[in-house]
Amino acid sequence: MQKLETIIASLMTRGEQLATKRAMAQVALDKAITTRQQALLSGDLGDQRALDKLQASVDAAASALASIDDALVLLARQKTEAERQLGAERERIERASAGRASGCCGRDDRPLYAAAG
Repeated sequence: MQKLETIIASLMTRGEQLATKRAMAQVALDKAITTRQQALLSGDLGDQRALDKLQASVDAAASALASIDDALVLLARQKTEAERQLGAERERIERASAGRASGCCGRDDRPLYAAAG
């Protein structure tokens, strides 16, 4: 159970780090788009090399943002699965504790002791 708790904590930390990187990537994309728009609106439209460079910057920034988004989706799935496993483990422990407390059942749900007859 402690291993699952450690995994969940690690995934949460990684999620926070990725969220920070995502915010920075979004700023970079917004800046690249704005710069490209300015060039298209008021720059030299004959300078295809410069326009291609600006487009490449937008493409790279969009790709970086998309890769971080993909990682965040996968991380959320991993965290959900780890939390599900932790919940199942806790339920298993609670059932086992309740069974021992009542003197009821062993591992195979048979009584641990039988009434003398």
